[in-house]
Amino acid sequence: MTTALIIIFCVVGIVGGSIFWVLPSPEERRRMRLRQQALAAGFRVRQTTPEKLDDALKKLEADAWRTHFYYKAIPASRTPRRALYANQGGELKQLSISGNFPHELLSDEDLRELSSQVKAVQITGHEVGFLWEERGTSEDLEQMLQCVNKVAVAAGAR
Repeated sequence: MTTALIIIFCVVGIVGGSIFWVLPSPEERRRMRLRQQALAAGFRVRQTTPEKLDDALKKLEADAWRTHFYYKAIPASRTPRRALYANQGGELKQLSISGNFPHELLSDEDLRELSSQVKAVQITGHEVGFLWEERGTSEDLEQMLQCVNKVAVAAGAR
């Protein structure tokens, strides 16, 4: 009888462990809620690494599996343009700018607002977005989405 009980406990443990292993952790659920919040605000989210976003970002420290690019598509510009800002020492600084880029799209105030959480901001002729490790709260994300949405509107988003 004792052997049968041990076997039953082992089987229940294996089945229970498998079920709990498949379920998302509280941290994964928190990140899923952040992504859903961004999607509801009209943004798209894709997992990426800094260097996949741009070669100039290779030096950024980021966990590849936790870094996501939150972006909003804008109508394609006929004039190619691109600006890239990266977090250096806790401040977003311009890394590169090309094409007919309107400098007033991202103000110093916007840069300060985004600096605390964002690894990089990219503005192109077809999208505006930010690279984020999803470590903040829903309120932090809301503030970033509003700031980037303001830039997207100024860049020609509908």
